[in-house]
Amino acid sequence: MHDDLLVILSSARRGAEIYLLSDREVSRLLGIEGGVSHQSPKRAQVPEDAPKAMRIGKELILLHQNLSGLFGDDYAAANRWIRRENIDMGAKPIEQLCSYEGIKRENDY
Repeated sequence: MHDDLLVILSSARRGAEIYLLSDREVSRLLGIEGGVSHQSPKRAQVPEDAPKAMRIGKELILLHQNLSGLFGDDYAAANRWIRRENIDMGAKPIEQLCSYEGIKRENDY
């Protein structure tokens, strides 16, 4: 499980960079204190609820894949999309990234 978690943390760090999410937002979402960007890959803190962090991490990876499918490598366009009001969702997509259910809803959209 620890190796899988390292992959999830690495992906979460990369997603945070691409979509301009704060370290605090990603850390809170995954249940990791102190921030994911400050975690050494070899000594990464295992979240209290590691299975939940794994589910969330997998949804974040799927979200990145979905956005890549829509926007390709145009991260600026993807960032504009996640920060603009979406009538169908009833909110800005970035506001949905604060919970597992919100990320899942975005992926289902």
